[in-house]
Amino acid sequence: MLRRLAPAGLAALGLVALVLAMPGFGAASAQAKVKLSGSSFASGCTVPRVTGHSLSYARYKIVQAGCRVGKITFRLDAKVTKNHVISQRPVARKRLPRGTRVNMVVSKGVNAAYCASHLAACYNLTLTVTYDTKGYDHTGQPAEHYGLTVQNTGLATVKMPTVYIAPWQITSIYGGGCQVPSSVTVITSASPQPNSVVSQGGTYTAGQWTLGDLKPKASKKISFSAVWPSCFQSRSTRYVTTYVNAWAISPSRPGFTWSGNARVTFQSQ
Repeated sequence: MLRRLAPAGLAALGLVALVLAMPGFGAASAQAKVKLSGSSFASGCTVPRVTGHSLSYARYKIVQAGCRVGKITFRLDAKVTKNHVISQRPVARKRLPRGTRVNMVVSKGVNAAYCASHLAACYNLTLTVTYDTKGYDHTGQPAEHYGLTVQNTGLATVKMPTVYIAPWQITSIYGGGCQVPSSVTVITSASPQPNSVVSQGGTYTAGQWTLGDLKPKASKKISFSAVWPSCFQSRSTRYVTTYVNAWAISPSRPGFTWSGNARVTFQSQ
């Protein structure tokens, strides 16, 4: 049997040898291998920069770039906002095969233990009072329109801040201040409406607002109008300066007061 098959087997081996010996066969197979191995790079993964971005945005960018979300490690961090990426591996702009996993370290923010010894870093409000326009209030009286923006610039949520606004006037000639009497309602309209308009020490009136919890980077704007009494009608004053002071307190930082103010000077007619 083996002797009968030997000629056929030898013929087959000879055909294989002939094909292998054909010019360009080895080069063509090598090129094919390169094409196959390089196909994953042709539509590969250019690692996006996700450090500093939110985790949800980082996931989106990684998938969009042809990569895959890899291992996510959470850790406490006082500098990077909660649920934002602290670091990544591989680094950004690296060209890798499609589907390469991008690992991330993500901030857990800060905890109560950290904030207990870092009150200023965790609980901080910025109060910005702006003078918007001079016009009329809802009753038709000449009024000045203001805005107060309360922004959480700390690392943790500020619980239920209470905000106060107090307007008052001075002039360039009269040496003292013409603080608005408590019987005069200076804040005539506001959005949102204040909880109350209260007397501060019996010398001037102030609007009081209790806001909801403010998360880090969140802000709340209060718009209001002020109508000023004629404090200096009997005096020959030339300039009148109006001030709006604002301050805030919160149980998150007991015994501390945040403040801000706006000053506008008008020439008397």
